[in-house]
Amino acid sequence: MIPPWFPIAIPVLVLLWARFVASRKALQRRKGLPYPPGPKGLPFIGNALDMPTSREWEKAAEWRSKYGDLVFLEVLGKPMLFINSYEAAVELLERRWPIYSSRPHFTMATELEEWDWVITLLPYNDVWKRHRPYLQKFLQPPGVSQYFGVQTKEAHKLCNLLLDSPEGFMHHIRSVTGSTIMSIAYGHEVTTEDDRFIRLVVDGVNAFNDATTPGNYFVDFIPWLKYVPEWVPGARFKRVAREAKALSHKVWREPHEESKRQFFEGTAKPSLTSKMIEQNLQENGQILDEDVISRISGTAFAAGADTTVSTLQTFVLAMVMFPEVQKKAQEEVDRVVGHDRLPTFEDRSRMPYIEALCKECLRWQPLTPLGGPHATSADDIYNGYFIPEGCMVLANQWLMSQDPDVYPEPHIFRPERFVESEKGLGVQRDPVKISFGFGRRFCPGRHLAQNSMFIIVATVLAAFDISKAKDSDGKEIEPDVEYSTNILRHPSPFKCAIKSRSNFSEQLVRQSVE
Repeated sequence: MIPPWFPIAIPVLVLLWARFVASRKALQRRKGLPYPPGPKGLPFIGNALDMPTSREWEKAAEWRSKYGDLVFLEVLGKPMLFINSYEAAVELLERRWPIYSSRPHFTMATELEEWDWVITLLPYNDVWKRHRPYLQKFLQPPGVSQYFGVQTKEAHKLCNLLLDSPEGFMHHIRSVTGSTIMSIAYGHEVTTEDDRFIRLVVDGVNAFNDATTPGNYFVDFIPWLKYVPEWVPGARFKRVAREAKALSHKVWREPHEESKRQFFEGTAKPSLTSKMIEQNLQENGQILDEDVISRISGTAFAAGADTTVSTLQTFVLAMVMFPEVQKKAQEEVDRVVGHDRLPTFEDRSRMPYIEALCKECLRWQPLTPLGGPHATSADDIYNGYFIPEGCMVLANQWLMSQDPDVYPEPHIFRPERFVESEKGLGVQRDPVKISFGFGRRFCPGRHLAQNSMFIIVATVLAAFDISKAKDSDGKEIEPDVEYSTNILRHPSPFKCAIKSRSNFSEQLVRQSVE
């Protein structure tokens, strides 16, 4: 009888042998150069016991005080490098982009769950380069200006929902953000709270984040485990992957096929998908680069429906915690817009404080504390240290955004950091340079996201006052600034009071959605 541990024993033994061979080869390539400093590992397993199960960015920040801007680890033979300073991130990820522009291979995400259609997981190769012209044309300025109307409409829809049920603000933000990206990506208008595509993307994003969080699954460090039967103890990941795989296919294919069907029927509304299909339609009815088109729209759909949600929820939390900021922002909105209409994108150039407030939301509570993981495609030498090919590289964006040497009192929400001072004080580093990634793997939808952020923040501040909620005794409830520990952070649920600023502002909101 075969013991139950036998299927695991063979790949583990193979791993140990491969680890030994890889170490010998790496030693030859290093030519006496040391790896960057980091905690000392154990034989064979390396730093597997040093890696935390959550809040890796905080642990990397602790390591910085001991080891410096670069912290190197090996986990079960897989090299990892934490970058703990902006300067080092720019030098490696941007100036040396040919080496640092690839992505690590996530066995769980790409092979078992098949999220490899998401552009952000593609390695830097010819397949990825096929997407670049489309990304530049449709998701860079001035291409994104064509979506101003959709984004403004959805901002008005959010305000109308806040009038009806302000206590559901966290759900409303998610719903409207999903509706916005559905309209932009596929021309699909969300009209009900239980829209099937919104439910689909919420479930899909949760599964994707779970599969791509470094360290969540040992199969990413021991790829042979993917062959282990599902019934083997410890192989729960096989069931998780099986369910997520079916979900992945739905998130990618169903909205695309629906949008394509409407295009050929002549009923499609203008969208990212319809425009790309129109420009790539051949005389024989075939669509050139349809796989590229579906990847771009699918990635925009999955990423845009979740990332902006967190930043907008952070905005609400900041207004509760820092009422003086809200007051100053509303003064600017009133001065520029007046009281007889709601803000538009044409007002943007005259609202520097609103722009700064949006940037401070990105800095104060970073959405992706470790950004998108990079991978080296060749050996490199930096400051006398050897960085091996195939190394996973993680930029500690959380630490960069909380660096007190760059942002004094980083725990304070202070938009003035990014506004030209009459006293001649310099503007602090733009967090956009950190929040959307580095090098050639920065977020392609960053302009779209910033546009949605601006119009929603400006419109909500024009129409509402946001303050602390009160309990049954009339005492103010102090919200806790707590965030999830996932690769994409979201604030924990909190209570607040959202009230229209006047009867007239309420009328403006009602009229805007009629």
